[in-house]
Formats: sequence, C-alpha cells, structure tokens
Amino acid sequence: MAARRLQWSFQESKASAGRLAALAFLAQGTDYRSVASLRPPRCVSVFPWAPPLPEEVLMSRRWASDLAVKQEVIDAVASLLLEGGYLHADDEPMLCICLDEAVANAIRHGNQQVFSKVVEVLVGVDQDRWCVAVGDEGEGFDPNNVPDPTTEHGLLAESGRGIRIMNAWLDQLIYYREGRTIVMARRRADRYSPLAGG
Repeated sequence: MAARRLQWSFQESKASAGRLAALAFLAQGTDYRSVASLRPPRCVSVFPWAPPLPEEVLMSRRWASDLAVKQEVIDAVASLLLEGGYLHADDEPMLCICLDEAVANAIRHGNQQVFSKVVEVLVGVDQDRWCVAVGDEGEGFDPNNVPDPTTEHGLLAESGRGIRIMNAWLDQLIYYREGRTIVMARRRADRYSPLAGG
C-alpha cells in the first residue's frame, strides 16, 4: 500500500477513537486492518492493586470527566515528554492516539461522563522509560474481553481497535485497580538511538 500523508488535528477531528486510530496508521503508510504487523498480540495484564509509582513523577493532576478537556490532557502530557527529551517528535502522533484512547475511555466508559468524577493522570520516568497512568472512578473492566479488531467481525466495529493499537506501539500496557487505571510505558528517547535500532 502506498504511503499516504495526512495532516489532521485532534481538536478538529470529530471521528471516533477507532477512526482516529485508522487515520494514524494510514498516515504512517500502514493499513490499519493489518495492525498485527506492528507487534504480535500480547495478553494485557489486569491487577487489583494500585500501580507502582515511577522513580520520578513529572506530573500528577486531576481533570473533570468532560470530553472538552481531553485535548488539554493530551497536550499537557505530550508537551511534557517532548520538552523533557523523553519522547521523539516522530512518536508524538502515536502517543496522542494512545492518550486519546485512554482519556476518552476513562471519561466515557469509566466515569460515564459524570462531571463530578475525576480522571487522574500521572506522568513519570524511570531509568529507561517514560510512563503515563490514566485512572478513573468507574467499575473497572477486563481489556482481554474486548473483541479482537483484526477479525472480520471486529474490523468494522466502532470500538476495540484502541487497546490493540496501544498494545502494539507501547512497550508495556498494564491495567491496575481492576481495570480502572491504565499504565502505558515506552522506552525513553534520550536513552536510545533510533538509528541504532534502540
């Protein structure tokens, strides 16, 4: 498939998270239906306890469960990781896809868009990686029960691609607090050379 260049903004886009994920893969010249080509599928772990804290916390903040603040959350996290040198600029679009998915799920599914409930976001680093935790006040869920988006039935579904895409791009994707907190982690840009293959 020929690579396609797409320019788009998360603020301007009214598409669902699944459509955003498809756009991101098209922008990279990858057919979103062959998401398995990025990395073999891994089982996503779910634990009942709270996530461990990173060695250094860069940001810990709460936002109201309002989709209007979703872009503010994405911008704050992406800016922090980029400006700190922890994230390559080339990786920003995929980070934004992961954050869009995690924050939207926390607001919509976790907190049911109840404004009085909060979404907690923690950004941290350790020796080799950055991590972002997004937590909600919902009932929790098991991401392994989400239908596989690479099947014929799942391909056209409105949901299900986000976890698969996050799992393919991130080095680590773990749910804590029975699925109420997602922790996303990837190697630090300042700790590897993309030319050397990392």
